[in-house]
Order: sequence, then structure tokens, then C-alpha cells
Amino acid sequence: MKAVSAKITPGLNLGSILVAAANSGHSEWFALDEAGLDWLPMSEATAVHKSPADLRRALVLYLASLPHAQNPRTLGRSALSPLERRGAALFATHCEGCHQARLASNDAASRTSFDEWESLVLSPAAPLVWARDGYEKTGVTPYVHDAGARPSSLRRIAEKTPYFTNGSAKSLAGVLARAELAEDGVFLHAAIDGMASEPAFDGGETQALLAFLLLL
Repeated sequence: MKAVSAKITPGLNLGSILVAAANSGHSEWFALDEAGLDWLPMSEATAVHKSPADLRRALVLYLASLPHAQNPRTLGRSALSPLERRGAALFATHCEGCHQARLASNDAASRTSFDEWESLVLSPAAPLVWARDGYEKTGVTPYVHDAGARPSSLRRIAEKTPYFTNGSAKSLAGVLARAELAEDGVFLHAAIDGMASEPAFDGGETQALLAFLLLL
């Protein structure tokens, strides 16, 4: 692996490394040496011991450098269809409070205006992450945190089945079919016992939202 100069702490992305190493039979904190890795070409400059911190630094920088392929549904397009535009408006009203149109999920200042969505969604980079920091309780249990669950990124949401922290929705249509609005207008991903609510979307609204979500 090529040496890099970025600073790293031993706990960098520990959660991701733990998941990647699960059931592998190996510790998630290991070093790498040239010995026994004849299949891995190393020059004299790189044929040195790589600590766990070196390996994590290299992996994270490699992943950060990978380009994202453009959503095939947006190729060659410069404008939303009327159905998609209606879906965007519904999303702005009911969904964007949690799944915010930010360029960085942990930076509130990176949130963009509705008028910017069309050009950004249809651009090759599609940089909006549709997420924010913090937690929300929207009816999907069990909650993964005392405060609820983090609003997850909706980038390429059509490819991220199943949905919710408990995997209970198998399609985007299923997500929208379960959506409820409480009496005070609070949006819920699932009805909460003891709280009066009603379906959030009718058939036409569901189709419009689906059309927009497929572009993200």
C-alpha cells in the first residue's frame, strides 16, 4: 500500500471495520507485512510493515477518491418531468426536514434551497446527500438509540433495499404505503400506538414521490 501523510487515530471508522471483518475469523485490528503476500506487488519503497492505522488511513482515502457513477435515470437530462417536480414538492413538505438537501450531512450550512435541487439532482455528481445529523423517532422500532434513529442518506435510495433499521420495508412503495401523518402534522414512517394518524399520501402522491426518489 502506498504510504500517505493524512493524520489518523486508532479508532478511525472502527464501526465500518468491525462490520467488514465480521465472521471473517480475523481481528479487526491487524498489521500487514510483505511476508506471505507474494501475490501483492510491493516496490522497495512500499515493502515495509503497515500498521493497523496505516491500513485504515489508506482504505479510507482510497474509498474517498472513488468517483460515483451518475444515476442512469438522470443521464442526458436537464429538467424534471411534471410528475417528478410534484414529487420534489411533496418531498420538500414531508421529508426534507429529516433527509435534508445538504452537501454534507454534518454541516447545516451546506443545506441547499428547493430551487437548486433540480440542477443538482440531474448533475453528473449529484452531490446532495439527503441526510442530516441528529436523531428522530418516526415510529420504526426498535429504536437504535434512546433518541431514535439517524436520518439516513437517500442517495441511490432505490438500490438500498430493504429499508428502515429493522428491514421491514422491502420496496420504496412499501415505505410510502406505511407513511402516516399525526394529527399535529408530524410525519411518521409507521403508525405509533396510541397516536391518532392517517395515511400520508394518496395514490397520485405516492407515484409522484416514487418518481422523484428514483432520481436521488
